[in-house]
Amino acid sequence: MTTTVTRPSPPVPLTVPGRRGPSTLRHGATLAWRGVIKTINSPEALLDVTLQPVIFLLLFVYVFGGAIGGSTQDYLQFALPGVLVQTVVFASAGTGVGLADDLATGIFDRFRSLPISRSAPLLGAIGADLVRYLTSGLIMLAFGAILGFRSSAGPLDYVAAMALVMVFAFALCWVFTALAMIVKQPRSVQGLGALIMLPL
Repeated sequence: MTTTVTRPSPPVPLTVPGRRGPSTLRHGATLAWRGVIKTINSPEALLDVTLQPVIFLLLFVYVFGGAIGGSTQDYLQFALPGVLVQTVVFASAGTGVGLADDLATGIFDRFRSLPISRSAPLLGAIGADLVRYLTSGLIMLAFGAILGFRSSAGPLDYVAAMALVMVFAFALCWVFTALAMIVKQPRSVQGLGALIMLPL
């Protein structure tokens, strides 16, 4: 009596020959696009990006400008860069709150079951928020120009200034991301985030 042993067939590769496999950056970009669409479809998030910086700028320039700077136009030149950075600091707390909300709703469990990089959800959340910050900064610069903000800086200087703000926002996003991963409750992240934001 003879027995034959059959070998299992080798697994079929999931990637198409000649193309690279999935990458962390591509997964992160896809999830960042998800975050951008989520922001567009949320009126509250749109107000946070568009209206809140304008209100802060008007408040600081026209309520405090005359008392502090003596002239609203002179104070606008000083206040606009500061309010731009302040807006990024306040908005970066939204990164942690949104991430904690995703953790609470279980979407990260769904991400873990997908064949994607484990760091892609974090990169996607931060990438979407950087798009929000850039949009907010451009709106503030445009609105400041309407109010009379003038600078001797050239176009490359403006690009460099926005890049510096984005680097600061990127670094601060990771602080609130780490806080969200530890606390995992949106309200707690918001409360503890205020303790970080107010001294800054």
